[in-house]
This record gives sequence, structure tokens and C-alpha cells, in this order.
Amino acid sequence: KAGLRLEAATNAVLLGGATIGSLVGFQGISDGSFNIAIDGVLNDITGLDFSGAASLTAVASTIQAGLQAIAAGGFTAATCTLSPDGRFLIASGTTGITSLISQFLSDAASGTSLVSSLDMAQGRTQFRNGSAAETVSASLTALQDLDPSWYSFLFSKEVRDGATINGEDAILAAAAWAEPRTKAFGNISNDANVLIDGVDTDIASKLTALGYDRTFTDYASVTNVDQYSAASVFGRIATVDFGDINSTITMKFKQLPGIVTENITGSQWATLQTKRGNSYIDVGGNAMYAESFMHGSIFLDDLVNIDWLTNAIQTNVFGRLYTSTTKVPKTDIGGATLEQQVILAFDEARNNGMIAPGEDVDGNFLPKGYITRVQPVADIPAGGPVRQGPTISAIALLAGAIHGIQINVTLER
Repeated sequence: KAGLRLEAATNAVLLGGATIGSLVGFQGISDGSFNIAIDGVLNDITGLDFSGAASLTAVASTIQAGLQAIAAGGFTAATCTLSPDGRFLIASGTTGITSLISQFLSDAASGTSLVSSLDMAQGRTQFRNGSAAETVSASLTALQDLDPSWYSFLFSKEVRDGATINGEDAILAAAAWAEPRTKAFGNISNDANVLIDGVDTDIASKLTALGYDRTFTDYASVTNVDQYSAASVFGRIATVDFGDINSTITMKFKQLPGIVTENITGSQWATLQTKRGNSYIDVGGNAMYAESFMHGSIFLDDLVNIDWLTNAIQTNVFGRLYTSTTKVPKTDIGGATLEQQVILAFDEARNNGMIAPGEDVDGNFLPKGYITRVQPVADIPAGGPVRQGPTISAIALLAGAIHGIQINVTLER
């Protein structure tokens, strides 16, 4: 999906329908009129003479002159144009959140009404009030409010490294926005300073200092500024079929089709790793992505796996409540019923390789890789939320992934 960010403040616009009057019809009107509100002020626009109009564009110009004749507020620089698909478009002469416009035209107190000829009656128009110039975080919030069904995101190449957009440090703001949400931000840096030891002003160093778990940075040299490695990374991690056996992956060692490898020295690579940065590199003639660090303490696959498991548990429990033809009672049996839905999600996590048997931090061996507990209904405190079920808790052991290994060899003669 592609999201739009408003780089500059916009004006209010009113777009009419496609069933407009003919040129001949307009030429027969010498006292055209309508009523419109711009920036909250109502005015009758009257005395519009189209008898000499040679085209519908000329009709629009006459209307524009009538709007601007009010010579106040949003009317002063208001416009009327003909859209490419043949509709009349009226716009306020101001921009920003105070730029407002009527949702449709109404009849003026006198003159020949143009409401029908312009096809701007109620139910026939589309309108948009003005908006302020957006920061990156405001744009992300607007996108989330409009459509929350997306998970990962990245920006076009203009929004990288130290980009400032409407007074906001774009990358730092985007990472801060993602952190409290179930989102993953793929940042790309073209700043060679991320490879220099001792420099902490680059974006990778800043993000790592902030410890963001939901943002990662890929380094690409300035010669590869058109490369979008994060898009390829997301494309690969998003194809995991969590319902399949041993399907979970690590992004390290993976190939990124269409992405060019970076020429990085050993010392530069070591520095990039200390800053928890990643890149698409060549190892002995093999192109591979490494290391899949997030800027916090985890790897990308861990983040995605945890988000999947969270969603699976929520979906299972909600599904049980939603599809029940009667009810899930607030009893120990009801609690066990919902616990079973949590168990189903953990069983799937064990099957796909996300979790595995082992010992927890207290030394207890978990043969399934997890253990769940449900609060007895009798232990639910009195006076708590009405119809709140018992708390279900769990411990699970992440299987992790091997990214490297030490091999000791002793040779004897």
C-alpha cells in the first residue's frame, strides 16, 4: 500500500458531479447565481453572465471572477476550474485547517440558480476541507486511523537519515511512533558515517541509543540510493506460513532479489554491528542479508514471531467468544475453555519452530516449550471490572536461531 503525506497545507475544495449543463445552456444565462460558504462565511454570488462564454473553461473563469469579487477572506483568491473529467471544482483561496467550504451549493436570494447546471446540489458533490502540512508522525497516525490493516512500513528515498519534515526529525519521529504500536519500521541509511567507529551522530547510532525494538536500519551506499532493501526484507519475512511445520525463519543469510550488495570492509562491518545496523553483503561470493538487528535487544524475526503469536492468541480467544451460540460462563470451566484457545496458539508456535522445549529461568523443564495457567474464578478480586474473565498467564521459550558458531579444533602429531 502507498500512503500519502501532505507536504504543504492544502485548501478546501468542492467538486461537482459529471452531469453539468451544456455550453449552449450556460450561454443562455446572464444572471447566474448561487450561495456558497468559504472559510465559514456565506455569500451570494450573483450577476454571472455567460452569454459570451466560448467554452466551459470560460464559464469556470466567469464563476471564479464572481467568487473573487467578494474580495474578503477565502473568496479573495478563490478559484473555479474545470477538472480533467469535466467537473466544476471550486477551491478556497486559503490553506490549512481554517480553510473551509460548503458541502454543496444552494440557491441565492436572486438570479438564475446555477446549482443544477454546475451539478453541485446536495448528494452530488464531494468536498474536502483544508489540512495543515503534515509531519511524518501525523501522516502515520492519519493512515492508521483510516486503515489499520498494515504492519510494516518504510519511506521513499527522500525521507532518510537527517531529513527534517515540517520541523520534525522524520526518522526519529517515525521510530518513536512505531515503538508503542504493533508495527515494524524499516529504515534505510545512505550515510557512510554509520560505518565509522567513534561517530555517534549517524541515524543508526541515535536509534540504538534510544533502544527501539520496532525499528531496524539497513545501510546502502550513496551509489545505491535507489535501493529499497527494507522492502525486500519485509517481503520475505511476510511470506512465512506460521501454520506450516518448522516454517519460521531468521532473515540472516537470506537473499534479497533486486538488491545490490554493499562493498564493506571487515572493520566497517564490525562497526555497523556495534550500531546494530544491517546490510546486504557479499560473503565469499554469496550475497546475503545480515544481521537482521532491531535497534533494541531483539532480532526482526523475534519481533515478527512475537507479534504473530500475540495476534494468534487474541484471534483464538475472540473467536471462541464470538462463535459461541450461548456464552462462555464466568466459571473455572469457562476459564479453562479460553485457556485451551491460548494453548492452541502455543502448539502452533511449537510446530512452526518459534518455541521449543527447554528450561525456564527458574530451572523448570518445559517439555512442550510452554506452560499456561488460568486464575481460579474464586481468586478474582471483588469490585473488579464487570464480566472480566480470569487472567490467563503463560511462559514460553523462544527457539531463537543460530547466526554463528565457534568451532575448536586441536591438532596433534
